[in-house]
Amino acid sequence: MPEKVKQGLDKLEEGYVPYNGSAAEHKIPHVTVVPPQEDFSMKDWKKEIEKIEDIPTKFEVTGFGSFWNSSKLGFWGELNANIGVDSPHLTLFDCCNSGEVEEARKTYNFLFGKYVGLELDVISLAVIKRNEGPVHEVKSSA
Repeated sequence: MPEKVKQGLDKLEEGYVPYNGSAAEHKIPHVTVVPPQEDFSMKDWKKEIEKIEDIPTKFEVTGFGSFWNSSKLGFWGELNANIGVDSPHLTLFDCCNSGEVEEARKTYNFLFGKYVGLELDVISLAVIKRNEGPVHEVKSSA
């Protein structure tokens, strides 16, 4: 995560939970490329990652906003390799109340909307287990 983005996360209102930065260093910044599926085991996810031949090396930011029916906001983007997903995104913070999402989007668009076009390095594809971190990883060639 670039330092300039981390500095923006340090400016969030009290009560908002950044996914990187001084208030939440335990969070791993990651681009979500597949939604959690209860019927997929860790073993299934590992197999899926091993099948991907062209591992992305870049994530280009295409917008800032919220994600579906959640209280999370971050970057929408595109990967430089096709891994069969429609909406890669990078969560920046959780405003913890879905009723505040639109206000938070408007308030913080000036901080994060300016990063459209920014390219972030992708270091690996990984299966990330909630509260544990990466449990399986395939490094990119970058």
